[in-house]
Amino acid sequence: MTTSIEGSLTQRELRNESGRVLRDVAAGRSFVVTNAGTPVGRLIPVEGTGANSLTVRPARRTGG
Repeated sequence: MTTSIEGSLTQRELRNESGRVLRDVAAGRSFVVTNAGTPVGRLIPVEGTGANSLTVRPARRTGG
């Protein structure tokens, strides 16, 4: 796994830029999430994931 460099982002950044943030996490980057300047959580990559462990599930709905 790539060594991660931890960044910080606000709850608003997480909400507004969730796609970018999740791509960064998937690439090995970690973040501390803050709310009103107070650290409230950490986003970290899950070990053992990546292209080799992609899980695909069938669609639940059929038809249109």
